[in-house]
Amino acid sequence: MSHHQKIIGVIGLGRFGGSVAKNLTSMGHEVIGIDSDPKVVQSFSEILSHVVATDTTKEQNLIEAGVGSCDAVVVAIGSDIKSSIMTSLVVKDMNIGNIVAKANDPLHAKVLTKIGIENVVQPEKDMGERVAFYLNSKSFVNYLTISSQICLAEVEAPHLFVGKSLEEIKMRDNHRVSVAAIKRGEEMLVPPLSTELIQKGDILFLVGKKQNIAKLNFLN
Repeated sequence: MSHHQKIIGVIGLGRFGGSVAKNLTSMGHEVIGIDSDPKVVQSFSEILSHVVATDTTKEQNLIEAGVGSCDAVVVAIGSDIKSSIMTSLVVKDMNIGNIVAKANDPLHAKVLTKIGIENVVQPEKDMGERVAFYLNSKSFVNYLTISSQICLAEVEAPHLFVGKSLEEIKMRDNHRVSVAAIKRGEEMLVPPLSTELIQKGDILFLVGKKQNIAKLNFLN
């Protein structure tokens, strides 16, 4: 195993979990795929080097599947919320260092957070926000949720900013949003100086509350 290769368990091989497992495998990581449905497991037998059909709510089953040796585990169980929560509890009790759990809705996410899962993702919600930002902004390049309130958005510098310094623009004072970095061609300015002049084609990395970034008029 190379220095950067990890052993990662993916529990639940539906659309989300299956995609995560395939992408991790393509990145060179060893993936242990686990699902309660033997037919699903069979469909991944030629994709993953190690795949198991078992009841994931029982610790002994996960131990036998090799989860105890994982550097990280993704609990990607879909519609069965009870199994998702029970499995997350079992994995947490196994002292896995890095656990990511998928939630179907805000209540599911709240329960997972309450039981101590720090990294909870809501793929449908995140994609919905991403599409909304894209439609809201002609300058939109990319969008990443950092927390329930904070996001990182990449936008093309609007023409009104070109030739002006960050000090003149006053993003934090006027919009309560910070410019964390500027991408100029292959160069990354991190952090940019307040005297840095914005150039045509610059990509601004904005960090702030979602509602503040969404309200920025220059994004329209």
